Amino acid sequence: MRTITTKTYFYIVLAVFAAGLFVLALDAPVDVDEILHNGQAKKVVSWYASAGKDVRCLETPRSYLKFYGQSMDNVAAAINKIFNIQNEYLTRHLLGWGIAVLLLLVTGLLTLELTASHGAAILAMLFLMLSPRPFGQVIDNLKDLPFALGYAWSVLWLIRLIKQLPEFKWKTMLWLGVAIAFTNSIRVGALIFYPYMDILVMGWFLFHFKTHARLLRQNNFWKDLIIKVSALVVLGYFGGLFFWPYGLMNPLKNPIETLTLMQRYAISIRQLFEGEVYWSTSLPWYYLGKWLWISIPEVVWFGVLILPFSALFSFFRGRKVNCFLLASLLFFFLFPVIYVIIIKANLYSGWRQMYFVYVPLLVLSVTGFYNVWMAAQYKGTKIFLVAMLIPGLLLPGIHIFKTIPVHNIYFNDLSGGTKAAWNKYEYDYYWLGMKEASDFLKKEIEGKENITVVSNLSLDPYFYKGEAKLGYVRFYERASLEWDYAVLGVNYIHPTQIKNETWKPWGILKTVYHKGNPLAVVIKSPGADARKGIEYAKQGDHEQAVLYFNQHLKKDVNDINVMAKKAASQMALGDKTGFLKTIERGLSLHPAYEPFFLLLAHQAFEEKNYRKAIHYGEKLLEINERYLQILPLLRDSYKSVNEEDKAKEIDTYLNKYSLNIN
Repeated sequence: MRTITTKTYFYIVLAVFAAGLFVLALDAPVDVDEILHNGQAKKVVSWYASAGKDVRCLETPRSYLKFYGQSMDNVAAAINKIFNIQNEYLTRHLLGWGIAVLLLLVTGLLTLELTASHGAAILAMLFLMLSPRPFGQVIDNLKDLPFALGYAWSVLWLIRLIKQLPEFKWKTMLWLGVAIAFTNSIRVGALIFYPYMDILVMGWFLFHFKTHARLLRQNNFWKDLIIKVSALVVLGYFGGLFFWPYGLMNPLKNPIETLTLMQRYAISIRQLFEGEVYWSTSLPWYYLGKWLWISIPEVVWFGVLILPFSALFSFFRGRKVNCFLLASLLFFFLFPVIYVIIIKANLYSGWRQMYFVYVPLLVLSVTGFYNVWMAAQYKGTKIFLVAMLIPGLLLPGIHIFKTIPVHNIYFNDLSGGTKAAWNKYEYDYYWLGMKEASDFLKKEIEGKENITVVSNLSLDPYFYKGEAKLGYVRFYERASLEWDYAVLGVNYIHPTQIKNETWKPWGILKTVYHKGNPLAVVIKSPGADARKGIEYAKQGDHEQAVLYFNQHLKKDVNDINVMAKKAASQMALGDKTGFLKTIERGLSLHPAYEPFFLLLAHQAFEEKNYRKAIHYGEKLLEINERYLQILPLLRDSYKSVNEEDKAKEIDTYLNKYSLNIN
């Protein structure tokens, strides 16, 4: 009977993981970025289909999407168009499944290069499967995870190149070029592999200079190297532009321009970090490091911690350890992390833009365990390793089992888990909890006609068969539109409201929870009172407006937006007592709601209490430095108290950015 080898077990485990991921892909939730990138991908496909005449994919002044290669998004959109597929996101998720399987395979193969052990490679795949934060998004994220695949694939071939030095084999150089091209097709940042290769190859030759000094003086060596490197550069650079219209428009200028732009990404998003609300361009320097520490499983960190000791342990036990390869892999992890911290890169939504560094870190961790295991001569050492591995893998495994399909929301137990992270860090930043809420509502409205559903996220992916008429509404402005049901994500509600549960709207039919923390709600309409109040306020009939606002607030007692509108009508009526009472009530629910401070500033200005107006205006800018509506009033208040320098500073700002705010 033929014995099953560890290599066979490696592929059996990969097949089992692939089967499980396939089932997950068939009913995976849609993340918020998918909707954006799918729309852009359709425009890209149209650009190709029209031979460049449809230029909508190049007109992205706010989203900057023309600067993304996003090849996997474009491939999915092309498949959907060619085969006229209705369920567009199923195509995307099946493509994500393919990315997941390949990422597992490449992770295993990279581990094999470092350890020469299929057992260690299996452990590496298991580590990746049980890494909820990065790998939990592999199905629905066709941007960050394919880039992570390309990065790991490129690292794999670069490691193989280093192991083959001083020979530069055509096969290795061409496959490295293909890997770089694939990575480059997602994001142009893959160009970093050219200096990577230069640094590591030169480092290797310096390390082995005495042995290969004669080779470096041979003309044939340099001629052969130049030819192969040129082929690698051309393949990796131009091959990555195939699915990228903006890159193809000017292949030499636009990719370099994009690389520069992406280092200083201009879009700024409000983020919750350590219990405070920041703009992403103003986050603390340690933002990335903190996220890595709290959201990577402890077992991975333990393996990294023991790696240097395990290398020494192996050395003294007579086992050869390739320190140059370990140092190279550490470089692939550390350099991007340190670089983005130094340049103060605009990161947000956790560390998803940096998922590509995870595979090198994970392989280093597994190598740490492997080295100790192989060098250990005492049974107790191996028992200790197993004692660390089993609970270390069980903790994230149990989390995944309990929380699928929103298992990417994960904080390790060293940080206190989700209980400690709730209300302090971005939670469901990809809005995956909206799937369960949407599925619930689809059953609720089954058989009903002429139903209008609104949401603070596009629900087209979930209601693509036309089950309801869809609309968009912000969470706080929900009462301003006419609708029957609303599906609302709670991700960007202020942490104070979440903590005190003052966010809950009237008419909740369903709340989606993740380990006891709300992700989304389904609510029924509170009626037309608020809309009538808004209409009367527009007509100047503020007495009637207040009456209708009161009727609405008897139901939806936490509707701070309607409270602000009521306060505005009370201010117009000269009802200062009622105005202040309404504002006080609103601030007790949401102490940082900007419209309340804007109203207080206006009230103080009308009373010619300019110092108080300045106080409220400055307080408003402390809460939200981009709340520009306050600037004209703040400028006029400064002028009224003879603080001309501050007034001129605001005028200069308004003129510089051509802002016409009344």
